[in-house]
Amino acid sequence: MVDLGKVAMSLLQSVNETLTKKKNKVNGEVLLTDYWQVPDANNNYTNAFKRAFDVLSSAGGGKVVVPTGTFEAVVKIPSNCGIKGMGTKSIIKLPNNSTEHCIQLYNNTTKFVTVENLSILGNKANQTNQLDGIHFYVTTTYDYDNVFTSVSSPVNQIRNVLVFGCSGYGVYLEGKGHGRFNNIDVYDSGRSGFAIYSYDNYFIDCASGQNYENGFVIQSNNNHLINFKAWNNGLGNTSKTAGYGVYSNNSYWLELQGETQANLLDGVYLIGAQNSLVNVIIDTSGQRDSIVTNGVYGLKMENCLRNVVSATVNNRPDRNENKILYALGMFGTVKDNIFKITCSSMAQGPVYFDNPSYDQFVNVIDVCGTDLTKSFEKKEFKNFSTFTTWAAIQGTLMTGETYVADYNNFNTSLLPASITYGTLTIKKGSSGGRLTVELVGLNANKTNLLHYLGVYDNSTTNMVWKQISVVDGKYTGNGNGTTSLTISHDLGVTPSYVDVQAGSSDAGTAGIKYITSDATNITVNFSNATTVGTNNIVLYWRAKP
Repeated sequence: MVDLGKVAMSLLQSVNETLTKKKNKVNGEVLLTDYWQVPDANNNYTNAFKRAFDVLSSAGGGKVVVPTGTFEAVVKIPSNCGIKGMGTKSIIKLPNNSTEHCIQLYNNTTKFVTVENLSILGNKANQTNQLDGIHFYVTTTYDYDNVFTSVSSPVNQIRNVLVFGCSGYGVYLEGKGHGRFNNIDVYDSGRSGFAIYSYDNYFIDCASGQNYENGFVIQSNNNHLINFKAWNNGLGNTSKTAGYGVYSNNSYWLELQGETQANLLDGVYLIGAQNSLVNVIIDTSGQRDSIVTNGVYGLKMENCLRNVVSATVNNRPDRNENKILYALGMFGTVKDNIFKITCSSMAQGPVYFDNPSYDQFVNVIDVCGTDLTKSFEKKEFKNFSTFTTWAAIQGTLMTGETYVADYNNFNTSLLPASITYGTLTIKKGSSGGRLTVELVGLNANKTNLLHYLGVYDNSTTNMVWKQISVVDGKYTGNGNGTTSLTISHDLGVTPSYVDVQAGSSDAGTAGIKYITSDATNITVNFSNATTVGTNNIVLYWRAKP
């Protein structure tokens, strides 16, 4: 008796073998769907990709063409092979509850791989692990002497790819580089959009947005991001531990040219950057209501040396809340850099120095924009209220520079007691670091304008103040039958000249006999006892230090 089942299976196997033989005659490309077989799980093309790559590898390499549609698969690409879609509607989807990343290299020595013209869906709602859309880890050494012929040069390429909805990173690169990555859009990742731990790569026209962590993370040298965009990153990150447009840690020879827009934290945060070129636009325009900006700085730099930086930083003009405070923030040793900063609508000002000392002043800084009325020389240099001595202030200021500070940003014990409101202009000279200070302000009652000059150098223990203003005022008080009264003059020193004139009939009747003064008061002595009354004694006075 004929076993019809065995016959059917035999015929199917014969058909598959015939198709395989036909497909083995490849000319650089094969169609993915030709390699799907009945034993494969429904719509799972992991094995179909493997069979197609086996055929291509035996022929010296080539590309698997992914037609329009959604194909679930974990794809491991061998050397000299690639995958090529028909556009964004050619979708490779990570299967549910996968234990592996969606697109990988066959092993860590794989080279000359391409991924192009398709979409990658991370399917993060159905994953229990943090898995990446594209995960390339390469240990192959790059041969600089044989760029095009060396069998050890990775030179992997990704272009025209959309990556979305991954539970881990959108694109993760680690190890040896020299890759070319063009026109890659990543969004809605469970971690950062791009994680770049690989060196010597070019990224051109890449965008990263609406990711839970950062737009781009760079922790390797010689990477170039040209025409990039990082937007709305930090989406849903309530802990505020991430959400930078670009975060780079200890990366040298970095090139950044692009835009960061409306990210949760600072637009660009560079730690330890050296010998790098940065040209960025940073703003809050286009901000989603679901992202509340908590960034303080458009561009934040920490321990960065010998970089050329051009940044245009803008806040969204139609919002008063959640604005970037400073266009540029410097922390630690930031020196030998060239900065060109253009800014508008900063909440505080253009530049913030956390430690205004030699290590942050040895930079060339050119600032322009609409925020220059916010003093570049006030809080941006230091909040002087934390200093308790002039010696401490002297040590933070740069020789030859002039600073402006508000009275409220000073420890009042360092200033003349008579002034309650005012502004200081401080200049540090080259002779022993001497400070000269001009202080203009008002007394507590805001009735007298006071003008002081002060000098501090290493030979003195305190600031030496000299008031140069002439102080005058009007005294109005009650007559109480006495022959003298006192008037506070706010000079802080004994006046060199005092004049008092009667301003009411009862004051004239009492008759001014003589006047004495000290560092606090003017004492007026009358010839006759003052007439008892309410506000009947009026005197006009003037004092000069």
